[in-house]
Amino acid sequence: MQNSFKSQSYIERCRNFYHSVVRPLIIAEYPKLKYSVAVIGKNDALNVPKLQFFFVESEFAKAQLLIDELFKKKLKQEYLGIYEFDTITSFYQQHLHYNPYKKISTRDWLSFSQEALSFLSTGEVIDDGLKKLIFIRNKFKYYPSDVWLYLYLSEWDFISTKKLVNSSVIYEDEVTFELVLSNISESLLRLCFFMEKQYIPGLKYMGNCIKQLPNIDQFILFLNTVLTDHNDKKRVSSLYSLYELILAKHNSLGLTKTMKVESIQTALGEQNVINSQQIVNELGDIVNLAFYRRLRYKMD
Repeated sequence: MQNSFKSQSYIERCRNFYHSVVRPLIIAEYPKLKYSVAVIGKNDALNVPKLQFFFVESEFAKAQLLIDELFKKKLKQEYLGIYEFDTITSFYQQHLHYNPYKKISTRDWLSFSQEALSFLSTGEVIDDGLKKLIFIRNKFKYYPSDVWLYLYLSEWDFISTKKLVNSSVIYEDEVTFELVLSNISESLLRLCFFMEKQYIPGLKYMGNCIKQLPNIDQFILFLNTVLTDHNDKKRVSSLYSLYELILAKHNSLGLTKTMKVESIQTALGEQNVINSQQIVNELGDIVNLAFYRRLRYKMD
């Protein structure tokens, strides 16, 4: 039984633990208590389930005390402390500094931390007795299409300013070389998340989240070479390979006309690169750039 439990995914362990152990305890003692419970974020490294409970604001203090005392009396010692209590409003204000019941404006979307949005959108609602948690989570599931398109364009715009046109020049300045490789690699990785319409997670969860992106193995292979190989020419060559993979993925989205790689002469010989400025120009034709730039300027 123990081995079977460990072989389950983290979400499965939480779900089974709740339905087989926690829920029966609560129903037996407080059958009329209203609450929702969820698993928030990615915690695959945890050996025991961690549940997030949400209570009605007017009943929070009393409900928290009752359930905490119940668990301390009935749960095994190893499971104590692996549950947290909050209200939906308080929880979202803590992570987003925002009332989740408000209508979300464009300005609001652009102000939210993607790391926080990623955390809040992962996991699973196990029991929504309040009939509100699923609705709120769906509100923040992902950006509206116009906001997503602007952020996607912005990432391409950043890449267009960081070009490795002539590697021989960069080799003369090791610090610049490392910074440019790192900046471009990070931006290309961010594009991978944007293309899959997934929030970009924080560093704590980045490794696992990257591996869960579809058709990402070849990208990771080239990325590892760019970031860790000791041969600088091989690193730059792998970066150009990342360009090609990203361009193919961009073309599959059908947002612009089909873009092709362009061959240029570098210190490594002929290399295929992306005309990222052309992508920016084409995306700009379908995005209200003036509006978004004014909005970002005011926010900054």
